[in-house]
Amino acid sequence: SEVYDNVLENLNLMFSVIFNIECALKVIGLGRAYFYTSWNKFDFSIVIGTDIGFFLRFIKSGIDISTIATVVRAFRIMRIVRLIRSSQTMRIILDTIMHILPQVTNIMSLVFLLLFIYSVLGMKLFSTVMYQDYYNDRSNFRNFGDSLLLLIRCLTGEDWNRIMDNLAFTGEYNGQKCAEDQTYEQMQNEGINGCGTNWAYVFFISYMILLSMIIMNLSVAAVIEGLDEARKSNL
Repeated sequence: SEVYDNVLENLNLMFSVIFNIECALKVIGLGRAYFYTSWNKFDFSIVIGTDIGFFLRFIKSGIDISTIATVVRAFRIMRIVRLIRSSQTMRIILDTIMHILPQVTNIMSLVFLLLFIYSVLGMKLFSTVMYQDYYNDRSNFRNFGDSLLLLIRCLTGEDWNRIMDNLAFTGEYNGQKCAEDQTYEQMQNEGINGCGTNWAYVFFISYMILLSMIIMNLSVAAVIEGLDEARKSNL
């Protein structure tokens, strides 16, 4: 409503005036030393950005400044970051994120590399295995995309052991016996109904150990290390 918009606008103007007064007093009191602190530089940029936004709103010209004004008004959102300085817990959380970003990036690169390797290996080993209860048209190794999605799903722990059993199955399913060795012509005429292989056990157990256990534990260790460094830097 119009009343609600007016209240928000007046509050925005009031806090902008308060921030400008605070900034001016600090600059007068500290002089050049004000700009030696990163937080002060950040505050100064927010104040200047907000002032430019008000200036663009109130000037009268034929120039279309709506896009520029929208971008500058986004500076108002950054005011919430000012609260970080007043809360040691929030500072620790932010510092933790900054400390673990390089480690997490390296860990995620390793995860994607292993996912790529296991996706290609899965297509090589299991692309001709016939569909069953858990290895089906929605969860399979018939192409790279489906392989990648299936492996990501297995990382959550959902039915990975049952998919492994399906891929090691060499008997009869729904009255159809699996074929030990299908030619390309047979696949075209009869469909893909190859037998599984015991390599499924090696494939899935090694995959779950490497990614679900070791890699994820490395991520937890990186977070703990980052938290410890952040606490030390904020003492």
